Amino acid sequence: MDLETFLVSLYVLIDDWWRADRPATARKPGRPPRLTDSEVLTLAVLAQWPRFRSERDFWRFAHAHLRSYFPTLCSQSQFNRRVRSLALELRAFQHDLARTLAKSSAVYRVLDTTLIPAIVRVRACRKGLFACDERPIGDALIAQDRHDVYLADKGFSSVEWERYWLETYGALVAAAPKNSDRRAWPRAARRWASGKRQVVEGVIDQLKDLFALERHRAKTLSGLLTRLTAKIAAYTCGQCLNDRLGRPLRHLADLLI
Repeated sequence: MDLETFLVSLYVLIDDWWRADRPATARKPGRPPRLTDSEVLTLAVLAQWPRFRSERDFWRFAHAHLRSYFPTLCSQSQFNRRVRSLALELRAFQHDLARTLAKSSAVYRVLDTTLIPAIVRVRACRKGLFACDERPIGDALIAQDRHDVYLADKGFSSVEWERYWLETYGALVAAAPKNSDRRAWPRAARRWASGKRQVVEGVIDQLKDLFALERHRAKTLSGLLTRLTAKIAAYTCGQCLNDRLGRPLRHLADLLI
C-alpha cells in the first residue's frame, strides 16, 4: 500500500472498532481535544511502523506530511499523554483484532515469551539477579486467553505448573521437557514440536527486527508498557490488513511502500 491508502485503511480499522466497542457518550466539559481518540490510536500505531527510525522521527514526518489528514495535530508531549491515557483501550483493540485472526478450528496455540530490556540491555538475561521464570508469565497469558491446549518449550516444563494449569483453567500445556528428564519426549516428537514453535519464534523475531521491540526508548514503566502495546498492536494491524488483501499474514516488510 502507498501511505495514503495505508493510513486510511488503518484509521477505518481503528475507528470501526472504536464505534462498535464504545457507544457515544456526552461530551465532557471543557475544551474538546484537538485529536479524536481514534486519530490518536491511528497515529500511535502508525508511529511504530518500520519506516520510522524513532517516534521523534515519526513526529517530524507527521508535522511535515500528515497535516492534511490531521489539521489539528497537537504537540508531541500532548500526544504522548493522550496515548498513555488510552493504553487500556489500545490493548483491548489489539486483543479484539487478534481474536478475529485466530482460527476457531485451531487445536492448540503456541506459547512463548521473550525478554525486553527495561533498564539496560545487559540486565535482560536468563541467569543471575534479573533471571526470568517464564511460567508465571505463561500463567497470566493462559488466564487471559483461556484456550484448551498450548504447545510450549522447555521454559514452561514443570509437573506442578502443568497440573495447576489443567486444574485451574482446564488448559493442557504440552511443554517439551529437557532431554535428560525422565519425561523426555521421543526424538520425533521433539522435532515436530520444534518445527511448530518456529511460528511464535518467527513472530517474536519480526517484532524485534521490524518493530524494534527491544529499542523502545521508554523512560518510565507506564511509557514502556504503552509503547510495547503500540508495537504489538501495529504488528496485529499489519496482519489484519494483509488478511483483507489476501496476502500471507506475516508479509509485513513490504506492506507499506
